[in-house]
Amino acid sequence: GAERFARSKRGIALEKGRRRLFAGVDLFTLWLFGAWSLYVVLVYPSVAALAAPFSRVLAEGIRFFILAAPAMFLIYGVRSTLRLGPLGPALKAGALVSLAWIAGSAAFGLALQGLSLSTAKLDLVFWLTTFSVSCLSEEIAFRGTLLRGWLESGRRWAIPVSALCFVFIHVPGWVVRGMFSSPLEWVITAASIFILGLVIGWLYTRYRSIWPGVMLHAANNLAAAVLV
Repeated sequence: GAERFARSKRGIALEKGRRRLFAGVDLFTLWLFGAWSLYVVLVYPSVAALAAPFSRVLAEGIRFFILAAPAMFLIYGVRSTLRLGPLGPALKAGALVSLAWIAGSAAFGLALQGLSLSTAKLDLVFWLTTFSVSCLSEEIAFRGTLLRGWLESGRRWAIPVSALCFVFIHVPGWVVRGMFSSPLEWVITAASIFILGLVIGWLYTRYRSIWPGVMLHAANNLAAAVLV
């Protein structure tokens, strides 16, 4: 009787912990989309109007504050979020998938979209922001927090929904900057980001680390920068 009561008590405590975690992830989701949308619509145009290097660095700092800082300091903690333990298999998988992604992106862009290769965007600021900090911030938010929280709460739809959220977070920026001139461009870009989110989600569930996803995310951003 005592053992059964102890198991029941542990089960109740575990369920309460899951509910608190899920509620925290839900609040983070609301913050993520609310704060980011307001920033992109109301603040980003002024940031973008500043001198080029400073504006890009400032924009990445704000991205980190909105997307990554709450997760790292309020939900899981820095060490738990970054998980710098043994990473050999995870990094190998990330490298292989990243190379395959770059090859596929190049083949699709060059052969089917008629794009060309250019290194004009590969300046120092690109490597310090778009290639690194941007990827880390978004992976902390979407895989290290949203996906992780939903998986730990037992949500079977965690990977596709986190991938959809990853698509939707880009929409305000696309609208404000007027990036696309046709519905087809919207569909192609959204579909590619959704697929990217699914693959990174699978990598996270396989290795329980954000770092393979950071590598693939960086590879995608690199491909997008050189294919014009």
